[in-house]
Amino acid sequence: MNRNFSYFKDEYGVDGARDKFEDAFHTIISSLYKGENVKTVKVKQGDGGIDVFIGDFGQKPLKVYQCKFFLDSIGESQKDQIRSSFKTAIESTEFEIEEWILCVPYQELDTKEHKWWADWKTKQETAYKNVKITLYDGKTILDLAHQTGTYNSVFEIEDSLAIKNIQNTVQDLFSKTEEISSKLDNLTYVTEKLSNHLGKVVNILVKNIQYSGLKSKILPPEPENKMTYNDLKKYKSTIRKYGEFGTKLEKIYSTLNDEKPNTQTRFYNNINDKYLLIKDDIISKSIDKNITEIDIIRKNSDTIFDAVINEMRRDYINSNNFDKDIDNGELHTCLLVIAVDAFISCHILERPPEI
Repeated sequence: MNRNFSYFKDEYGVDGARDKFEDAFHTIISSLYKGENVKTVKVKQGDGGIDVFIGDFGQKPLKVYQCKFFLDSIGESQKDQIRSSFKTAIESTEFEIEEWILCVPYQELDTKEHKWWADWKTKQETAYKNVKITLYDGKTILDLAHQTGTYNSVFEIEDSLAIKNIQNTVQDLFSKTEEISSKLDNLTYVTEKLSNHLGKVVNILVKNIQYSGLKSKILPPEPENKMTYNDLKKYKSTIRKYGEFGTKLEKIYSTLNDEKPNTQTRFYNNINDKYLLIKDDIISKSIDKNITEIDIIRKNSDTIFDAVINEMRRDYINSNNFDKDIDNGELHTCLLVIAVDAFISCHILERPPEI
């Protein structure tokens, strides 16, 4: 899987790509200069002429890196930005420079651009004799990424492969949604096999949860209102059939509560904790800072629901006493029933505001 810096623009848009490029470059340089003081600078207003530096700030001249997300060319506008950034950095009273390196994702300059850069560089090095000026173009930065072993990390290739594997697993597991829905329509299945499997799965999951304090119990909202509020689409038909199999789960919880008080509540809390972690992770990765939290949740509600089921499945598979006689399809059906119940009882996804 080969990627270059166009990937950042395609994946995150122009504004997001600028930030990703700076983060990527910091990762590369930190790996290249291990053991040295490699830091980034937060600029509160305007362009400070410095994005990454090596050295002790304000103590001795720094090696300064200025990142500009120039992807396609260096025209007059880009030249003005370069001049301005260098002027800001060289005239700073807060630090001195030993080398100023311009870093751009633009793969290779053409002849006119090379000539402009050489002329401008010579002029500045003549004016500021103790300062070296260097250009890292996209090809150079990619070479450094490969050299430092940061290429896969910088371009999120490992994440992409992991996500692809997860997607394949999830697709394999959830491709049977229609089959599951059909099973839940079968009263004999609900009465006999599902009830038996549910008891086994819930017992195993409950045994593996850590004790946590009890959260206050609030009456759940109407399922239809909650599905609409969270824009949940994938499991609507299953949620609407909840009454056909929900009583079986309630009986299992009732038995567990008789054996150990508050088991059901602790189990709900454990599911809710899974949901909150998944939700926070998705929100933290949102590039668009103007979108509201609930809009992010609505956009990803089906994904979040699937992720909670997958986390419960992981807990079940990793337990020491899981029932190997329950195949993947049957396990997913049981976990879906548990997740639907947790959704209706308001432990997965968001509660609609009171009207």
